[in-house]
Amino acid sequence: GVYVDKSGKGEARAENAGSITSGWDALRVNHYGKGAATVVNTGTITAGQNAIDVYHGGGGNIDITTTGNISSGEANDDYSYAAIFASHEGRGDISITTAGSVKGSYSAISAYAANGAIEITNNGSLANLSGESSDLVIFAGPRYDDSNGSVTITNNGIITGAIVTDTDEYSYSEPIVNYGTSFDDTITNNGVWNTQNASNR
Repeated sequence: GVYVDKSGKGEARAENAGSITSGWDALRVNHYGKGAATVVNTGTITAGQNAIDVYHGGGGNIDITTTGNISSGEANDDYSYAAIFASHEGRGDISITTAGSVKGSYSAISAYAANGAIEITNNGSLANLSGESSDLVIFAGPRYDDSNGSVTITNNGIITGAIVTDTDEYSYSEPIVNYGTSFDDTITNNGVWNTQNASNR
């Protein structure tokens, strides 16, 4: 895989326009200081674990844009791998914009913010690797019990599966339920959202 680690000030950035295949995380950015953590993908990514993995432990935003096809994990495996995984334990927002096909064995997108907003815009196709509409597709919400922020999800493409926005109550070993959350949540569907056999609330 490709790994970028940064401490101190400035942007931590990774771009892929080709093809990455990895048995582990494929494209990973870690930022421990001040500045943006940015990923731009226009290529193809296939990963045994997370396809795109971004962590921020300091101050600054996480910005992920992908227009290529990405997938992570193996269907029906026992591990929580996402095609896109973003975790912010400091202060800053998370922005994720997708096109192309995005599929993960746990979810297409998992995002956690300690103190900041999460904004997800889908212009392509999001699905669990299983392809089942009852399985998890987006898992986004507060990193901690006392986290402050919001989740905004806009679908302009196709989403297949359940969306969970309470990261405190949800466990991947339990039945899929779309819980409420301490965050302020908005989901706007301008495309197709197939959530048959999932519990949405």
